[in-house]
Amino acid sequence: MEKLVTISMLLVIGFILPLESYRILGVFPFHSRSHQMLFDGIAKGLARKGHQVDFITFNPMKKPVPNYKVVVNLQNMTESLVNKWDVTFANQLGSDTLPTAATICGNYLCEYLAMPEMQEFIKNPPKDPPYDLVIVEIK
Repeated sequence: MEKLVTISMLLVIGFILPLESYRILGVFPFHSRSHQMLFDGIAKGLARKGHQVDFITFNPMKKPVPNYKVVVNLQNMTESLVNKWDVTFANQLGSDTLPTAATICGNYLCEYLAMPEMQEFIKNPPKDPPYDLVIVEIK
């Protein structure tokens, strides 16, 4: 009898949970295309499962999937760093690149937060429905 209850519960959970969807905000304010590829995979998977995925990003998907929306596009807000950091630049940084990357990216992040588009979004986030989850890339 215990097995039957367990199997029944698993079937109920298996059928009910996929029907729930959430509104998710992804905040990925780093220029790196390679980093964004990982987040695109996560966003596509969540959107395909029926979740509404909103993004603040520098790299919107070229072919967005249903349930995916860019709410703040940072792409044209500042100079892109894509393909600007080459091997020569990396060698000049030495073995500890974290302070330089954190300073550069951290300073940009503070500037992004002051931009009118970001301030509008921060002051007036969607409420119908509100976000259930926020995923943030941090450096």
